[in-house]
Amino acid sequence: MKARPRGGAGRGLEGAATFGRRATGIRVRQPTIDDALSIGMLVHVALSDAPSAPLDADELGDDLEQIGRDFVSAMSFGNESLLLAEVGRNAAGVVRLVPREFVRGAHIATMQLLVAPTLRGRGVGRALRDAGLAEGFGGRRFERIEMAVASHDLALERLVGGDGARTWSLERVERRALKVDGRWRDYAIWVTEQG
Repeated sequence: MKARPRGGAGRGLEGAATFGRRATGIRVRQPTIDDALSIGMLVHVALSDAPSAPLDADELGDDLEQIGRDFVSAMSFGNESLLLAEVGRNAAGVVRLVPREFVRGAHIATMQLLVAPTLRGRGVGRALRDAGLAEGFGGRRFERIEMAVASHDLALERLVGGDGARTWSLERVERRALKVDGRWRDYAIWVTEQG
């Protein structure tokens, strides 16, 4: 068995790139306010290269701890769900479930995923997706969960399409919904239903 280099000593993103092709020991849990700085750092770094994100990192400001507190507070005092993935002691990603208004007689949530760029392609997104679906269809009792995938976000498209445990359907395409580097991109809205 080969020895693996250890990650950074803190709870942030440092050392996250030292893991092998597939991250082992992915742990997904509900964060607390003590995780605010780690979440803020993760969100700021991950948004710098998140094609399907509805906003850019610079739109959130520079106070990383406040960014993290805002994410945790929306879960604690609002009606959102937030789960944090860790690999070792490093924040690896987050998944948010944001309830929508009661739509056509169904309780619907939008799922948003962010994974640290250094840990993409290593199973973190899949672990977050699965935990988010379990939370959404379990404790939260949503009837449908949707995910917006930008036309140039091939990784998220593979994550939705590669879910062998459940069926995702393309509900609609929002044309020219996102402007990236001066070019308009489409959003594909994928949905899955309880059951």
